[in-house]
Amino acid sequence: MIAKALSIAEAKRFLAAAKGDELEALYVLAITTGMRQGELLALTWDDIDFTTGKLQARRSLNRSSQKQSGGITSELKTVFSRRCIQLTPIALDALQRHGLQQKHLQEETKRENGEGHWVFCNPNGKPLHVSNLIRRSFRPLLEKASIPPTYSFS
Repeated sequence: MIAKALSIAEAKRFLAAAKGDELEALYVLAITTGMRQGELLALTWDDIDFTTGKLQARRSLNRSSQKQSGGITSELKTVFSRRCIQLTPIALDALQRHGLQQKHLQEETKRENGEGHWVFCNPNGKPLHVSNLIRRSFRPLLEKASIPPTYSFS
């Protein structure tokens, strides 16, 4: 199956379906920045500067190594891949709300911020597993937005 990109109308429907979802910020970033899945999942809070509204894309999560304690990150391969991205107001807002959600969850579960301070992590503070993300979140949101499952989050 060949994956294709969302149209503007589909992206709007998808974001409306993701509103309030625990991974809403992930999808907002994906759509507004064009970052790759591995780059998004490897983000740490240190990569985001809320004062300037910029994000540093520095690393990627290696999917093939995710069985090893949540994955291994690697530096992005080229100078052009490593980049500073100006965030939109909607992305900054989504990230700020996500950060508050994460802090609340940490307090509830009595855990400290995971190693690397991952922006998008599981309840144990480890990076999200791609297969779980696709199966439990992305595909159900596509269905909720009435978008065919021919789309990929990669």
